[in-house]
Amino acid sequence: MFKERINAVNHCLANIGLIIIGIVLTIQANIVIPLLRIITLCALGFLFISKLVGVFIDKKHLRDNILYGLIYLVVFILIMAFPNVYTRFIALVVALYALVNAAIQLINYLIYRKQHIQGVLFSLFRFFFDFIFGIVLIVVPLVSSSLIFVLAGVYLIIFGIFNSLSWIYLLLNQKFNISISLPAVITALLPVQLYMRIKNDPKMEEYIKYEPEPSLYPLEISIYTHDGGFEAIGHMDISLNGTIYSYGLHDPEARFLMGSAGEGVLVVTDRDAFFKNSLKDGKTMIFNFQLDVDEKQIAQVQSRIDLLMKDAYPFDCKAKRQMDAGLEVTADDYISRVYLDTHCDLYKFKEGPFKTYFVFSQNCIQLADFLVRNTEIDLLMMSGVITPGAYLSFLYSLLEKNNTIVKNLVIYK
Repeated sequence: MFKERINAVNHCLANIGLIIIGIVLTIQANIVIPLLRIITLCALGFLFISKLVGVFIDKKHLRDNILYGLIYLVVFILIMAFPNVYTRFIALVVALYALVNAAIQLINYLIYRKQHIQGVLFSLFRFFFDFIFGIVLIVVPLVSSSLIFVLAGVYLIIFGIFNSLSWIYLLLNQKFNISISLPAVITALLPVQLYMRIKNDPKMEEYIKYEPEPSLYPLEISIYTHDGGFEAIGHMDISLNGTIYSYGLHDPEARFLMGSAGEGVLVVTDRDAFFKNSLKDGKTMIFNFQLDVDEKQIAQVQSRIDLLMKDAYPFDCKAKRQMDAGLEVTADDYISRVYLDTHCDLYKFKEGPFKTYFVFSQNCIQLADFLVRNTEIDLLMMSGVITPGAYLSFLYSLLEKNNTIVKNLVIYK
């Protein structure tokens, strides 16, 4: 218990630091910009020197050291020679991010409207807000750059306060489950960050297993990360009593928007068989969080599964269609390989939020939200922008507190 309290104090101090930084950003945004420019120049100078040294002592990576060294040097010179370029660049990056979000919200609006899903007007509002904000940043970047830091400061203050309260309540032996997530652009990278941490930290070895083993608890949330590529941002599944429910964009014949959207497919199969299939490539790592739930909560999750399956109908992948027709199985798409390895049941949906899978909104997070984070159960009280990275960060923080619903972590690789 003493170790838990020391850990809680450390987290409180870190969050107080975030609050202080947020206050400084909010009140003194015009001072922070040139300070950040100086910090950036120092970082670029250090990186350039490290690559320059590498040219002489690391012949194996000579080409990379020269290339990156030149890039750091050119960026350093540009920021030194044209101070306004740095400010404009910050505004441009945030503007592009806002415009991408606007495009995502517009697609959400069209999907919601077509399928009569709640949230149509909110998505339309988000589209106009993000679009106008992005255009403003592009048109008046010198003025708007200060606004960026003010908004960032307000966010850090809110983030620090809510997380501090969570740890303070732990110190007082009280439960406080309100959480606010980091922005999606950051949380999407968290699986990669934690993957690298575990890969290089010998202390994490106690969690690592190489073969699926029985869970100590009935409910599991599994987050997948990949060693490189787009899949590194993470995928998430739910398991109940050894049966896994995996929702994804699994039908290659029913996709659009350059493969980012399509008909959603639910995989229902044995959890161990699915894990073994996922680990076959040698690059996947599965963070398997095990949750301690009582019989009433298990029944509630099962009732949500039953509700989910009301709108579902069986779907045959290409490999199954070939087998049923007595043909040689030549299908090599992802879901066909899963079917051949696990003999899974596959489903699509007639209507509702699971009918269409959209990578940037209606995705695998929906399944977790529907089953364990809803008004009926709400086992995990999260708020903010929710991504696989946000879930990973949140669940890991609960595991560290030792007195929460998250009781165990097994990392399969």
